[in-house]
Amino acid sequence: MLNLSGYKPSDRYMLRSLHGTYYLIPTGQDIAMHRNAIKFNDTGLIIWNAVNSGIPMDKIPSVIRQRLTADGIDMSSVSDEELSDDAYTFIRSLIRQNALVTAECTDSRLHSGSTDSLSFDACYKIGGLTTGFIGCTDCLDISLEDFRTDIPNGAVDQLWRLCPLIGMPGFNGRMIIHTVQLELFESGGWYVMTFPSNRHLLMCRVTTDGTAAEFFYDHRDMPEARAELFYGLRNAFLVAAQQHGMFALHSASIKYNGYALLFCGQSGTGKSTHTAFWHELFGTPYLNGDLNLTGIEDGVAYVYGIPWCGTSGIYTTDRVPIGAITLLRQASDNHVSIPSPDSAQLLVAQRMISPTWCIPLADMNLDYAGRLQDCCHILKLSCTASPDAARVMKAYIDNVRIGGITADA
Repeated sequence: MLNLSGYKPSDRYMLRSLHGTYYLIPTGQDIAMHRNAIKFNDTGLIIWNAVNSGIPMDKIPSVIRQRLTADGIDMSSVSDEELSDDAYTFIRSLIRQNALVTAECTDSRLHSGSTDSLSFDACYKIGGLTTGFIGCTDCLDISLEDFRTDIPNGAVDQLWRLCPLIGMPGFNGRMIIHTVQLELFESGGWYVMTFPSNRHLLMCRVTTDGTAAEFFYDHRDMPEARAELFYGLRNAFLVAAQQHGMFALHSASIKYNGYALLFCGQSGTGKSTHTAFWHELFGTPYLNGDLNLTGIEDGVAYVYGIPWCGTSGIYTTDRVPIGAITLLRQASDNHVSIPSPDSAQLLVAQRMISPTWCIPLADMNLDYAGRLQDCCHILKLSCTASPDAARVMKAYIDNVRIGGITADA
């Protein structure tokens, strides 16, 4: 349930009656941002007036019913639940268009990089980075509990702050990405992400240095809402990880004789199928079913456990040295080859999920992909969707003693 306390009309909109029909009309910057006038029907006008009168969300359905009944409309067939859903949907649309706003909820310390004086509700240690969370932990995916850590005395590497939708700020920035699922802007030292197809997490913004992120969310504790927030947390975390020299590969991974084997490829090339063959044939444990955070320490490449794993449900908290990164491609037979250094660098960079939102960030990914070749093997497996593919891959690894891996190690 949305908490409506603190809502106020934007001072950049004006309510006007045009020949008996009420419109909320933008002015100033909202015109420059091409925001449309909002036409109110009778119910919309009642909701608008109720919000501005400070009436709580759970009382609005009865207000709608009373007002419309007083106007002679038969409301006997309309349930309170339907009225509540209508009000909720309408208020969200007002928030999306910046017609309902509240005071900026951002702490000035977020931009200063100082978080040591903030009070956290929970902290998580992911990939060696400590994140401090401010908000209701009931809204978080349960997998984060595996990464929970003690609240530190000093600063954290990244702040996660859960904010109400009423605090969602207006902004004016340069659009970087526009898709059905994501609109990304750069605005005043922030990367601002809006999610057009979401119902609960409407905006996330993260400082360009990755030190802090805010999530504008309706605070609903339900699976769909938690999933949207979990995805938003991943986006913010990957900004911080990249700034700390860690990069995420779209890949499935297993652990073989103490080393991580990562299998990369486009969707549908058989990453999950291939690791499942290893698991079934050789008893190799899974590490992550979809996304692997990697980094280099003292010339050794590692994979770090993270909670984000697509829909696989497969993840660990382990830090494991990488033996090989294998690029999969479908073929009519099974054979292993070594790609040229330039091809390996490009193909690995193309499999990264880490931000490529501007040339400097893309260069960071590309440079890292090149350095990986000095720290682990980059291979290409042309394969069929059969167990023989895993047997061929294992035989190659055992034969060349990748990363010290041997069949009897």
